[in-house]
Amino acid sequence: MMIDDEVGRALATIIDDVRPQPDPYGRVLARYRRSRRRRGVAAVAAVCAAVLGSAVGFAAIRPAGTPPAQRHGPARTAIDNVNAWARKLALAPSRGAVAADPAFVSDLAARMMQNWRDGWYDGNHLSVGEVRVPYADDVGPYRMALVVFVLAEPDERKLLHASIWVIGPAGTSAAALAAGARSVRNGLDPFDTVTHSGSEGPLVTLGLVPPQCRIATSSPPARPEWRPEPTGSIIIRYGIQTEPEWWQATCDGVVRMERPSPSRQVLSGPITDAQLDQALLHCRVDVDRAAAREYIERSTVVGPEAGFARIPDLIWTGRTRQDVHVAIVAGPAERGGWVGAHVTWRGDNPDQFSVAAFRLPDDPTLPGATIVAPLAGSEYLAMPPPGAVSVRVVAGRVTISTAAVVDGAALLSIPAMRGQRVEALDAAGSVVGSGGVPSTAPVENGGVDRWGED
Repeated sequence: MMIDDEVGRALATIIDDVRPQPDPYGRVLARYRRSRRRRGVAAVAAVCAAVLGSAVGFAAIRPAGTPPAQRHGPARTAIDNVNAWARKLALAPSRGAVAADPAFVSDLAARMMQNWRDGWYDGNHLSVGEVRVPYADDVGPYRMALVVFVLAEPDERKLLHASIWVIGPAGTSAAALAAGARSVRNGLDPFDTVTHSGSEGPLVTLGLVPPQCRIATSSPPARPEWRPEPTGSIIIRYGIQTEPEWWQATCDGVVRMERPSPSRQVLSGPITDAQLDQALLHCRVDVDRAAAREYIERSTVVGPEAGFARIPDLIWTGRTRQDVHVAIVAGPAERGGWVGAHVTWRGDNPDQFSVAAFRLPDDPTLPGATIVAPLAGSEYLAMPPPGAVSVRVVAGRVTISTAAVVDGAALLSIPAMRGQRVEALDAAGSVVGSGGVPSTAPVENGGVDRWGED
């Protein structure tokens, strides 16, 4: 499929924005920044196996004459509040059976500090006050330790920590763990998680909150009944979760976080023919079935963030003259409403791609539904029902802009204002469909994020 040069430029902008770095702050600042754009890999299993999450530590190792970072007075901004909760996690006594060995904790902290002194992490512009290790244990076949660099002064993002999970086979020495820690990430999530799998064994997902907090779980998420996690402030899960389990963190009686399990996947294996038939019911273009399977698999990389309740529907796919590909999917969200995602990649090598989610204001399965996906800036891609030859953006009775439908889609420039809708027109000028314009704000999956609140 080919669409015009303008679509290509818009989608090329999305691809150019992608950077192959882990999410440094989980969902803590989701209300205060734009949606993340992730880079995936061709196989969903490989994405699940990637090591994600933030980190902290115990066992202070402080350069001579360097005072610890201090925050005086009440937190006044969201980032101040998040930093305060992260600090409670960073400064907590070490947890885990391996962390009960003070020699191991001290050795790992000292070696990680030496890594920083040797310039391993200079690219992160860190001003390190101390290194701490709040968690270390053998979890199944892995040794997993959370290490945090407590900064002497905020970094360029106003964060007071940098962090990393160091992981090896069970029994790995502190020296070997530190030797493999070649990069650290900005920030520390107060509900810090890591997902890992390797040749030693299965996928493991681990979550950690400050010790004064408690973790609970719930399924199904639409009408949750929260069950306290027996381990209190730590949660561990093995394998990919196909059930829609959600995690909750309560601190001092206040619910601070509710989110899908990081190991939640709507796909646990290859898409069946029956599932694919269902996923193609609302597709606006003809598509090869093998390609459709691949596009849908890629889109589920963003599943936990978007909150897909099931395998999403493939709505549209096309290729631009600039050799940029895009696939649009949409489906119901776990906590109500509808969510979409677009997958983009360049050239004939689909191994590296970006996935970005967006909230849909309307049911995309209704007859006449015109699905609108935000691309970059004020650019949107509208996918009208069959028979439409053009689309227009209207606000009240005023037409804001129009565009022709080419290969099942139209590129629109939509200014930021409320109450806009996109109408689809047939050759006679009659309205044959319509749809709301999704917000460009970060996707809300129906969860709770109050780490930034007082």
